[in-house]
Amino acid sequence: MLSQTVDVPDTASILKYKLRVASEETDAALSGDIFQVIISAGTDTILNSMTLTTGLQTSTFGAKDHDISRFRGQTVSVQFYIETDSTLLSTVRIDDVAIV
Repeated sequence: MLSQTVDVPDTASILKYKLRVASEETDAALSGDIFQVIISAGTDTILNSMTLTTGLQTSTFGAKDHDISRFRGQTVSVQFYIETDSTLLSTVRIDDVAIV
């Protein structure tokens, strides 16, 4: 898990990042590999959750964004959580994280 505590400015409303996924998993029902984006301000709010499979693979980084306007003016923990099982390989790359 990657985690950073940040103060969300009163004017901010979007969590932005770039994501690149590679996976050998072919069946979402059998895959034990997951990726989640979590904001925590006392309680966890899952902004994005996906099971990693070959259908999610990207050859380049894709832009992602999530509305975080309800956290304006708060100190929060931004977490990128990745869990994999011991079967097939999945890789997640995250870049250019920003709150705007």
